[in-house]
Amino acid sequence: MLRLVLLLSLAMSGCASFQSNPVQDGRLAEYIEAFELEYNIEVNYSIIISDINKGNAVGICYYGGEETKIIVDRRFYELNKDKYYVMHQLMFHEMGHCSLRLAHNDEWEDFKPVSIMKSNVFGHNAYYEENLEYYLDSLIDDRAIYLNSNQGKLVN
Repeated sequence: MLRLVLLLSLAMSGCASFQSNPVQDGRLAEYIEAFELEYNIEVNYSIIISDINKGNAVGICYYGGEETKIIVDRRFYELNKDKYYVMHQLMFHEMGHCSLRLAHNDEWEDFKPVSIMKSNVFGHNAYYEENLEYYLDSLIDDRAIYLNSNQGKLVN
């Protein structure tokens, strides 16, 4: 029920930026499709693999203004393209920013991150795979922390 309420409120608020021809790198398609199915949200913005030269960032969501897009760092992708849960956690994290307008949640419980929205990639840990449903729910339950503004933002 909570998912339905969240999804209806997102649909009514026009949260996502609608672009006529989003570019989505086919190498990331399985994660985009999984996100769309899980949350019943169309990902209609660009998602590309490119170089990111911003500190330790391996993924960035740009939203607001004229365009919403996600950039996945090329080097990170090449190192992790065969690690499903690493890429899954990164992609769901970035789509959490761009589609759901979520902020980071760096809380810990029992020595584990409480949300996919932790500001560092942790999908390589066995507890991510073993508790995937718990982490998927973290984008829509009381662990979800919403960004305050729809002004143009850069979130990694």
